[in-house]
Amino acid sequence: MSYAVGQTLWFESHVRYKSSGYVTITKVGRIYLTFDTNNRADKITLIQQSDNSSHIGQYYLTKEACEAEQATRAAWNKLRDLMQYCRPPSSITAEAIATAQQLLFPGDSHA
Repeated sequence: MSYAVGQTLWFESHVRYKSSGYVTITKVGRIYLTFDTNNRADKITLIQQSDNSSHIGQYYLTKEACEAEQATRAAWNKLRDLMQYCRPPSSITAEAIATAQQLLFPGDSHA
């Protein structure tokens, strides 16, 4: 992905004292993007860099992209939690489980 000075990205804060919102790129470096908030992010991961090792926040191309990823993660976590504590329904077959596994993990040799 290529970025340009003046382009806006959505910042989603993972800490209470920082607010989420759109930020503007002020510098595009070889490794980092710098924003009008004086923060920077790795160009590949879009994870905000900080002085310590904590993960302060994540940048997204749009707020909608952030919301879509959050919805996917929430649905995945719910499915994972449900499967962790239950037995397979009596009506499900091994073939149906294999099909679901192939849908969730395409190309996985263990499926």
